[in-house]
Amino acid sequence: MIKKSLLAVAAAVLLGFAAQAQPFLELPSVIGDGMVLQADDMATIWGWCDPNTEVTIQTSWGEKAVVKSDYSSLWKARIQTPKGSFEPQSITVSTKRKLSRTIKDVLIGQVWLCTGQSNMNWSAAHGIQDTDGVLTNPSVRLFTVPKKTSASPLDDVKGHWSACEGESSRWFSAVGLFFGAKLAAELKEPVGLVNASWGGTPVEVWGNRNTFLHDAEVAASWKKSRYASRIGWNLGTAFNGMIAPISHMAVAGAIWYQGEANRSNAELYAKEFSMMISDWRSAFGRDLPFYFVQIAPKEYNGGDVQGALVREQQEHVARTVAKTGMVNISDTVDDLKDIHPKRKQPVGERLAASVLAEVYGRQTGKYKSPSYAGMEVKKNRVLVSFSDAEGGLVCHGDQIEGLEIGDGTAFYPAMGMIQGEKMVVWSDQVRKPVAVRYCFGLWKGNVSDKAGNPLLPFRSDNPFKTVPVAKENATSEKPASGAVQVSCAASEVRTLADEAKFFTNRPYPLADVPKSLEGLKFAAHEGISQQPHVVRITSPKGGEVRILARNNKRTAEALKGWTVNPSLTLKYTTRDPQKPGILNVWTRSFKKGESVTIELTDFPGVTVIAPEIELR
Repeated sequence: MIKKSLLAVAAAVLLGFAAQAQPFLELPSVIGDGMVLQADDMATIWGWCDPNTEVTIQTSWGEKAVVKSDYSSLWKARIQTPKGSFEPQSITVSTKRKLSRTIKDVLIGQVWLCTGQSNMNWSAAHGIQDTDGVLTNPSVRLFTVPKKTSASPLDDVKGHWSACEGESSRWFSAVGLFFGAKLAAELKEPVGLVNASWGGTPVEVWGNRNTFLHDAEVAASWKKSRYASRIGWNLGTAFNGMIAPISHMAVAGAIWYQGEANRSNAELYAKEFSMMISDWRSAFGRDLPFYFVQIAPKEYNGGDVQGALVREQQEHVARTVAKTGMVNISDTVDDLKDIHPKRKQPVGERLAASVLAEVYGRQTGKYKSPSYAGMEVKKNRVLVSFSDAEGGLVCHGDQIEGLEIGDGTAFYPAMGMIQGEKMVVWSDQVRKPVAVRYCFGLWKGNVSDKAGNPLLPFRSDNPFKTVPVAKENATSEKPASGAVQVSCAASEVRTLADEAKFFTNRPYPLADVPKSLEGLKFAAHEGISQQPHVVRITSPKGGEVRILARNNKRTAEALKGWTVNPSLTLKYTTRDPQKPGILNVWTRSFKKGESVTIELTDFPGVTVIAPEIELR
């Protein structure tokens, strides 16, 4: 009996060890049968297996990669994809422990994220109109990210790829379906749509928690927000639960429809939205094109001033953040009391038109809405000029709706007359006008260009009107003239380009250098550990000076007075190629001959970038 008991114990122990040693191989749900893989790109294939195990990835189009899992069981491989095609492909993943998975029916095409709150999430099942023509489309495939929040970034989501048909498409984002259908038809390629949207969510849950916490104004606003008391909804929790798990994917870009939930703190929306875009670009490791919808007018207690402020903030983001675009949909609203306009076809198709023109370089006709450019007072009338109004403006009605004119103390209803690409505005109640507004509040508006693109709402007294329009390739002031003088230990002048070594004492190359920065000089220096890194910058003739530095707690205090561009980033590769360092571009205006000293303990320190640099 004793012998049998010992044998039983031994067998149990052996079985336990065998169970612990059982090999495994897992793939994330977005890497699965029927998927669409981003065309002509270095796409990431990833998953999990036994630690420190060799993994082989073989594709049907001839690409192969061999990688090894780390001690957290994660492995990642970069695979070059071919041009878009409807020919089904396959990907086989195998390990040294004789496990293998084959992903079948893979199409190569364009993958886009569809994100935001309920107006992005609303589907044919919610009563969206005119969806019959897009509910079955063999060129489009769909993946829905389940609504989930998390206090920390998740590794995976539950979901699967499906054909655009039946229940899958009936419950899928209608904006996404219209967008994808137009893209597929114009590009003649498969389109994969990943829907990660959630009704009622404010922008704060979609960005990186640390980014928002490090901004005192944003953090304080959140504490007072009505959303802060909702269990599960906190800064960054939707990002952690729905965006982080898919951030290894190669995607062409994102479309976004959100903003209604941020009416209560509208004055911060441009800042928070810009921060969120920057967070997503860092997470996906690429400068994602980001196209979004200006929220529609909606009657709230008889007005919509807060909504107007959000729209104003959204336009500011479109004007100042690189690789973004915004579409106006005010003309799609049939009921001002309904927060969910039922006509989503123009929404998706206008987003697609912008993307086709600006991301893919396709000429599909005029797609930009006319926007306010300036005003000139002539006696008691105001002559308003517009950008993107080529061909002239059109009023759809007997008179222009939503016009107001101000005398500095109050605004009054106004009349308007279109003169080609300009508009004359006046009121018998105002003898000396100083400002003019169009649809700033609860109006849909009835002016468009001849192509049917509605005129963007505006007010000439916009607080942003003095802020220069500056995307990636423009600056708010003239660059500093003359060589910027830099005094810094162990410095060397080098040229900004991919593969350039960023440090003088580390073999860390630069990557993803924006085209607008290529060819500029930078002051390379030693990467530091504990001792302060001190840089003295002098601009002999004044102007705008730019630097490279990280945006974190260590730099926040030292870089007060400098302005960070959240969308203009580049990387340096470290010992862990999966965790590159992210550098932001900061700017500051210098008076003639002014000098500024910066002292940082952050590892990459601070680096000056300029057409000419003189080391001193």
